[in-house]
Amino acid sequence: MRIMLLSIIMLIAATLSPAHADFEAATDAYNKGNYVKAYREFRSLSEQGDAAAQYNLGLLFDKGLGIGQSRLGALKWYHKAAERGVDLAQYRLGNACYNGDGVKQDKAEAAKWYRKAAEQDLAAAQYFLGNMYFKGDGVKRDTAEAVKWYRRAAEQGVSFAQYNLGALLEKGEGVPESGTQAFDWYLKAAEQDVVQAQFRLSLIFARGDIVKEDKEQELKWLTKAAENGYDKAEYNLGNRYYRGAGVKEDKAEALKWYQKSAEQDDAEAQLMVGLMNYKGEGTARNLQEAIAWYTKAAYQGLAQAQYAIGYLHDKGEGFDKKGAEAFKWYLRAARKDLPAAQNAVGDKYFFGDGVKGNMNEATKWYLKAADKGNASAQYMLGVIYSQKSGVKKNQTEAVKWFLKAAESGDVQAMFRLGQMFYSADGVPANDPEALKWFLKAADLGDAASQYNLGIMYDQGIGVAFNKAEALKWYLKAAEQGDLDAQFNAGYKYYKGEGTVVDKQEALKWYLEAARQGNTEAALRCGDMLFSGDGVPADKAEANSLFIKAAQSGNPDAQFRLGSNYENGDSVQANKLEALRWYLKAAEQGHIAAQFRAGTIYEQGGEVKQNRLEAARWYRRAAEQGHAEAQFRLAVYYDNAKIVKRGKSEAIKWFAKAAEQGIAEASLRLGLKYYYGDGVKQDRKVALRLYHMAAEQENPAIQFELGVMYYEGRGIELNRAEAARLFRKAAEQGHSAAQFNLGIVCDKGDGVKKDPSEAFKWFLRAAEQGIGAAQYNVAKKYNSGDGVAMDKSVAFSYYRKAAEQGDADSQFMIGEMYQNGEGVEKDLKSAAEWLMKAASQGNENARRNLAKIKGAAG
Repeated sequence: MRIMLLSIIMLIAATLSPAHADFEAATDAYNKGNYVKAYREFRSLSEQGDAAAQYNLGLLFDKGLGIGQSRLGALKWYHKAAERGVDLAQYRLGNACYNGDGVKQDKAEAAKWYRKAAEQDLAAAQYFLGNMYFKGDGVKRDTAEAVKWYRRAAEQGVSFAQYNLGALLEKGEGVPESGTQAFDWYLKAAEQDVVQAQFRLSLIFARGDIVKEDKEQELKWLTKAAENGYDKAEYNLGNRYYRGAGVKEDKAEALKWYQKSAEQDDAEAQLMVGLMNYKGEGTARNLQEAIAWYTKAAYQGLAQAQYAIGYLHDKGEGFDKKGAEAFKWYLRAARKDLPAAQNAVGDKYFFGDGVKGNMNEATKWYLKAADKGNASAQYMLGVIYSQKSGVKKNQTEAVKWFLKAAESGDVQAMFRLGQMFYSADGVPANDPEALKWFLKAADLGDAASQYNLGIMYDQGIGVAFNKAEALKWYLKAAEQGDLDAQFNAGYKYYKGEGTVVDKQEALKWYLEAARQGNTEAALRCGDMLFSGDGVPADKAEANSLFIKAAQSGNPDAQFRLGSNYENGDSVQANKLEALRWYLKAAEQGHIAAQFRAGTIYEQGGEVKQNRLEAARWYRRAAEQGHAEAQFRLAVYYDNAKIVKRGKSEAIKWFAKAAEQGIAEASLRLGLKYYYGDGVKQDRKVALRLYHMAAEQENPAIQFELGVMYYEGRGIELNRAEAARLFRKAAEQGHSAAQFNLGIVCDKGDGVKKDPSEAFKWFLRAAEQGIGAAQYNVAKKYNSGDGVAMDKSVAFSYYRKAAEQGDADSQFMIGEMYQNGEGVEKDLKSAAEWLMKAASQGNENARRNLAKIKGAAG
């Protein structure tokens, strides 16, 4: 204040010299703090009309120095001084009128007094007058006039005038645009610590459009403005440290500057402080602190902060989870045109969360967000139009929005487009187009699209078959936890499709799928571990996997457990436990389990025999086409002791089993037609069925049919056909057929007699333990019939048959011991074997025993 007073003294002293001495005395008293004397002297001079004294007297009234403080008194003397041309008095009078301070507010009057002072080159008045013209405040808005007065004040060093002039020059308002001049004035103001000017300089150096881009200068001026407390600069500097833009990334430093700006009520800075506390960036995570800053910004109307509070309510973070409260905040932000919030409001209406579901309202808000490019909203519009959900279904519109969302980078929309083109859903089928969208989504990491790409390459859909490419995409999806992809990857490695066979890798992926509950994968893992299929066998682990899959309801696993318990394979045999698992699978329609349940009920033992229950399960399996069950069921219907006799049902099921290649069913059905048992007699049909049975390459049936031809039982006697069937069965290793073929070859019965051929088949049957065959082999060696005579070999085969209880062989052993043929003579051993034969009624043995006793007489 004293500086202003002295400046007036110098002015008055230069122009009003007659009163100079008194004025100097008043000034001296003021400077010595003798305000009463100063007042008295200035009052005297003022009453004499001294303008400088009048102004200074006004100052003393204003401050209450040497007299009681009086704003009215001050204004009275300011007015007198102003009317006499004192610029500072005019300026103060302008301030009073502008602010209504001691007088009625009158901005036009203020402009009048500012102008008077400004025209006398008072810089402060020039600056304020420039402001009034710029704003149209008390005067008609006139930016050119504002520029004029700002320039005059700026040239006198008024820092804010320099800044304002720079701003108008930069924009070209009221003056031709000149970035270079704007820069010069900003620099002058910035050097006087005008923070806005420092901030503008940082922006200019960052852009490089007015002066050469200079990151160092940019950071320098931004830091100065921030250090001088300019909130926008503090916020921008926070951004720099947060992103590491031009400085080393430093989240703690970023938070420091955001906090400074936030404490000045910068809403965007408050949002960032909230976000960093929420994420724990640059500080420990502090949800309550985050909420406090979000709230400050939200109540300032910042839409992003309102959205953030809605989100926290939605997720139940820091608040009780309340859809209605979330909706309230989302709606506030949405009404400020924030697309994310508009999308969230759409979601609330779509799902009826926190507000009553309303598809029309959902569509309205989604459209607002979608029109601003919100991909999620565009996707949801696609969903709405693709289904009947409160708006008319319109697949064309759905595709339009899915395309927009996809082009905006929405992965879900890309996937949906792939699906639509793949399945011709609202668009013509277009496999290459489906492939294109799946590829886009897959490249962005969408597991479902990666899996679908695997399928397309695997099956050559829209692209050439490529098993290796299929595996590549399956693996990408599998690594993200896609269960089906894990299973398919396991299958590829197991089969060596698109890669080399790698059972270990197959097991790895099957196990991953199994851990997620894929029971088929668990079953395959179990099978591999159970049998040691390319991996170390581990039956205990295999059973645990079977149990896991079985308990989850997988019928194949239930069947496998039943089989293990039935056969005692890796677990203790337990028919009751086997039946329990078979029944679980059977109830789910597992055909093999139904059949095995039937066999367990039929066999009895640990499980009480129950043929009615067996028949029930056989029927369930038979109705699903199980051939053996059809045959068993037919047998049951054919046997009145098991189920109510039903010849027609027996015939029906024998026929079904026969059609599926059950040879015994063909044979039994043939007998029905041969005898007319439950069906009209037709021996031609019977014969056809017999041959059908024989053609099944079932040696047991071929043997049985051969016996029937040989004996003429249920068929016309035909020894040649019998021999043919015996041979077919014999060649498949059927021991009884081998023996019978030996008989017919030996007798020439239906075939040409051939002792050597007979010997060959007797020998094969003998090697399978058939006693009668062993006897005939011995007989051949003993007589040299069809083979070179060899008594010792004959003896060995007689002995094999004898040890099986064959009386004729026992006799021959005794006789050979008795006579020393093929073995050393031994009457004691002869007697032992002859006694065995005699005990079975062999008369020759009795006679030989008598001879031995007589000789010993």
